[in-house]
Amino acid sequence: MADGVSPVPTDSAAADLMSPYLTPPGLPYNSTELQQQVFHGKSPREAYARLCKKASCRAVSAVSAMLCDKVGVWDTCETLDLSRTYVGPKGIIPIMELTKLLHKLNTLILSNNYLTNRSVWAVCKVAAHHPSLQFIDLSRNDVTWTAGMCVLELVVRNPAIRRVDLHETKVKPKVIEAIEAQIHRNSFSGVRLQRKGPNSTNHPTTVRLRALKRHYRDLCAKDGSKDGRLPSRYLADGYKELLRLAGRETELANKSPAFFEAFVARAPSDTVDWEAFMLLVMLDEQVYHEELVETLRAVFRAFDSDGAGYVELSDLGSMMASAYHAIPTDAEVQAKLAFFAADPTMTATWDEFLLMMHDHGPLVGELGSFHTATPLTRVRSLHH
Repeated sequence: MADGVSPVPTDSAAADLMSPYLTPPGLPYNSTELQQQVFHGKSPREAYARLCKKASCRAVSAVSAMLCDKVGVWDTCETLDLSRTYVGPKGIIPIMELTKLLHKLNTLILSNNYLTNRSVWAVCKVAAHHPSLQFIDLSRNDVTWTAGMCVLELVVRNPAIRRVDLHETKVKPKVIEAIEAQIHRNSFSGVRLQRKGPNSTNHPTTVRLRALKRHYRDLCAKDGSKDGRLPSRYLADGYKELLRLAGRETELANKSPAFFEAFVARAPSDTVDWEAFMLLVMLDEQVYHEELVETLRAVFRAFDSDGAGYVELSDLGSMMASAYHAIPTDAEVQAKLAFFAADPTMTATWDEFLLMMHDHGPLVGELGSFHTATPLTRVRSLHH
């Protein structure tokens, strides 16, 4: 067991693998000291070549091209995407030693690189003490339970790790669930406890959303609803109220009875709850997907672990990954945030989260029969 926690892959060449390491595996290191003392007068590209020579392997030209060739410039590399570059189990050693020097690195993508369990062990030993690393993509590598346990140890030791992708590996789902649960706990302890309360955006969409919910409650009281559901015909009232809230009442003159009949007909049943009412009214061309709503509800509850009623938008990428079963790109995360003109320092209530995540449909991965692997067409929505 490595440090008494995770299993260490063993092989006859273990002792020989110690020599390429700048510092002993698993122990803390100081990036600045390594830059100044070991690679003074060198560029990141030169450092990589030297590390490859120490590891008795060939420097990969595509990797070299990603690195700065200016002496002493270590802070420009924030992402290393090696998903289209074969590094392999031997070449990963100089890569990870190099990351000890790249103190601004936050994303390391090692997807589809023929990595082994021992490779993942080496990755985790460096990542455990990295000053800025947050996302590691290990997907599409033939690794198993041993690698999964190394990752679990990593997220316990380094709460700054916010996402790890293990899709299309042989790591058991239960181990992946344990990793995700620990990441959720890290997120809660690292951000939530420092916040005095929710920090929702005051985007016009959220303001109208809150007003529409008050209108829904008034309709429930008017109808005498005892279970919080309304006859689907009230969707027409909701649509009219939203137009009023948006200052667009004049558009009602152009809406025919046939329009409202078709609008109400989209309801999944004769009665609707708040979630269905909100989505069908605010997203006037959207289809209500109960399966997606329940999936999103489970994700929200998992990230709202203390039941405070809101989630941190700093976790949006992880929440999208949990909901859509694929790691989103930074652009996809930003697209979601742009829905409310929000930023990662803000929070979202369940209603806001549901509207944000349901509006555009799944952006990545697969989820049920209605889920596609490519972005869905952006719908025309009343909140714009």
